[in-house]
Amino acid sequence: MRCEWTCIDKPLSILFARLGRFVARHPLLLFFGPLLVTGILGTGFYRFQQILDVEYLFTPEHGRAKAERDTARRLFPRTEDFDPVRNTEAGLYVRFIITPKGKTNILDRGILEEILEVHNQVFNFTVYGNDEQEYKFQDLCAKWKGKCVETNPLLYAIGYNSSNIDRTRLSYPFHQITATHHVTLPNGSTIYHTERRPIFLGNSLGGIRLDAGGSIISSTAAQLVYYLNEDLNPKLGKTWEKQLTLGISLWNLSRIDITYFTSHTLETELEHNREQILPLFRITIVLLIAFSMLSSMTQDWVRSKPWLGLLGVMCAGLAVLSTFGLFMYIGVPFNDIVASMPFLVLGTGVDNMYIMIATWRQTDPREPVEERLGLTYADAAISITITTVTDVISFAIGASTDFPSVKVFCLYSGVAVLFTYLYQLTFFGACMVITGHRENASRHCLTFNKVKPRGTAEKQNKAYWFFCASGTPKVVRERDDLNPHFLMMFFRDYYAKLISFTPTKIIVLLCYGAYLTGAIWGCTKVKEGIEFKTFAADDSQTVVFYESEEEFFSHFGPKIQIIIEEKMNYWEPAIQRDYRSLFDEFLSHSDYFDEKNSECWLWGFLKLAPNFTKNTSSGAFTNLLKNRYFSMEERYKQDVVFDAKKGTDIIATRFFIQAININSSIRERRMMELARNIAEKSNLSVTVYHPAFIYYDQYLSVIPNTLMNLGIAWGAMLLVSLLFIPNPISSFWVALSVASIEVGVIGYVTLWDVRLDYTTMINLIICIGFSIDFSAHMAYVFVSAEGSVDATSDEMTPKKSNGHVENDQKPPDYGSTVENERKVPTCSGKCFEAEEVPEKRNQLWVTWV
Repeated sequence: MRCEWTCIDKPLSILFARLGRFVARHPLLLFFGPLLVTGILGTGFYRFQQILDVEYLFTPEHGRAKAERDTARRLFPRTEDFDPVRNTEAGLYVRFIITPKGKTNILDRGILEEILEVHNQVFNFTVYGNDEQEYKFQDLCAKWKGKCVETNPLLYAIGYNSSNIDRTRLSYPFHQITATHHVTLPNGSTIYHTERRPIFLGNSLGGIRLDAGGSIISSTAAQLVYYLNEDLNPKLGKTWEKQLTLGISLWNLSRIDITYFTSHTLETELEHNREQILPLFRITIVLLIAFSMLSSMTQDWVRSKPWLGLLGVMCAGLAVLSTFGLFMYIGVPFNDIVASMPFLVLGTGVDNMYIMIATWRQTDPREPVEERLGLTYADAAISITITTVTDVISFAIGASTDFPSVKVFCLYSGVAVLFTYLYQLTFFGACMVITGHRENASRHCLTFNKVKPRGTAEKQNKAYWFFCASGTPKVVRERDDLNPHFLMMFFRDYYAKLISFTPTKIIVLLCYGAYLTGAIWGCTKVKEGIEFKTFAADDSQTVVFYESEEEFFSHFGPKIQIIIEEKMNYWEPAIQRDYRSLFDEFLSHSDYFDEKNSECWLWGFLKLAPNFTKNTSSGAFTNLLKNRYFSMEERYKQDVVFDAKKGTDIIATRFFIQAININSSIRERRMMELARNIAEKSNLSVTVYHPAFIYYDQYLSVIPNTLMNLGIAWGAMLLVSLLFIPNPISSFWVALSVASIEVGVIGYVTLWDVRLDYTTMINLIICIGFSIDFSAHMAYVFVSAEGSVDATSDEMTPKKSNGHVENDQKPPDYGSTVENERKVPTCSGKCFEAEEVPEKRNQLWVTWV
């Protein structure tokens, strides 16, 4: 039993047949029209805009961390006194990871001398601004109380003198130093306060070996960090970063290896990737043109179509240029991910080109060009329409994702596929008309000279007979013999027989079952999120930096801001207990948070004034807090927000919790989710934030976005298949084929240690398009053809209906066939018995496999 409907298939077939005849009658108009459109749109490149902002491109557009950052910015705006822990942005910075050659102790005096040389090189490095004035690091650095902020505890601990290491015993992760503070009271007197206070070396030294007392025996890595003033001149700061890193190779460093990372390194790597892609694109074009021309050749020098293969590639190229120009005009910025779009469009365009050429070959070369093109369009145009519609829908759904890089890529790709489709029906169709007239005139495919058919060229020399003589003979012959192509004959005469044997089907199904089992197993091991080191080439020093950071500095992770936005009486013991309870709740999860290096302004204040009780007035509390405590601990001044009117009520505060062992994407995601869960369960109004959360949010978004996009795209693809392919069972197999391919891609790339991130999302969306290309073409041709099965040989004899292969002994009247079909469109499904149905069902099953 076979169920079919033709309410869309047949009317479209008639419509495309008319379009084909129109193209055949006006080839010059439809040849030069797309060229003119491309030329006009191509002028949009004068408005070229590129965006390299990594945060914008590769983080969720509506991620929760961005709302948390807005809260932090509003309550704790940036001040003149810069503190990297309290900054709400990643900032402008340069980081160095230094390792000794030979894996010796980095605390050796000679090695420390070279580390200090690196420090001096940074401080003395000079760039010139637009005003031609010299700028050194001291001019551009982020400052605390007018001086460059201290961000290198190791150098501070040895007093910026390598000889001090011989008499300094460093402890880890905190090293105690003696510090003296002075406080000027309102009456003008000064109080000096001396104390032993710790400095944190956890992010300055790595590869640590400790003795029993916690002192450092040796270390194999050191990290130096330098921050620039974001408010001064960001463009000049970026220039300073870039030129500094370019000059590192000139430093005379014989004892240490140095790798670096700046706030713009990833953007630089993206630009470098584009520079690497362009040569590959040129190579791809050359190879694709060569392949298209060679594969369009046959044994017949007239029926061969090498220049048509070239024009097919050119058609896809015109679509790419038109797309770029259009988006430049309307202001959609280019990003480096879009640079891979032409590869996709060329593949799709050339695939559709082959379908049209293959269908053209199935027409009778003795028919007029207008009739041949009408029959070609009636058949092939529906097939490429199916794939175009599904591709465009897939990209349209992908454009709704929350990742701007994926969104922009899908916008470009969807429009490019649409341009490719339009140009194939116009420009490439006109090229086929010109080629058809050349064939009718029996002209050579390369030289365009008239040649004789081989049947009448016996008197010519052998060179002419082998390299020139070809064309359609005058005598009537089987139509199938007029357009021979070795690939078509191979699949028709050999592969179709092989795949129809029952043992072959069993082997194929067993292989498919093994494939699907492995794919599903791989899907259970998916790792989500971007590894930013993959932005860089394998031999880039950026990869070395990330690997060194993971090896030496992954124990102490980000220092999280815990923000309480609520007016509270902090002098009351009950409020202090709630505050302590929240602080301790974080520390109770000791596998993710550690009290070491966690800090809170309130605990230090209570040590200074332990006798505050609920009877203390807000004025006394505020006075001591502002006038004494903040004078001693100025950094905590940035952690307390007073009301704007009275200046005595505290409306927001924050403290900091140190995250630990954040050495994988899984722990990054779990740590962030844990912090947010604690905040949500608290009876206080709590927000947790760190600049790294902006990037961690991708872990929470990539899988839901991927599943949503794939699910909607798959459903839309199934609907389109049901509408265009006149057999619901075939549409179902096509849908299962695409689903199994998607599962296979996800599963096996996971087993190859590829993560599910924005690039994988793009590839999965592309995969839907490519999957539907192959399966829909095969299914449509299969169900559109009439066939019979020889019970003895189990061999399918192809026929041709509406341009498909037919086993008639004489050329059919294709024009009347299309006209007759136009008269009998039907919108009702019809079911009927057919002897060939079991064989077709098996063939469709193999198609799905």
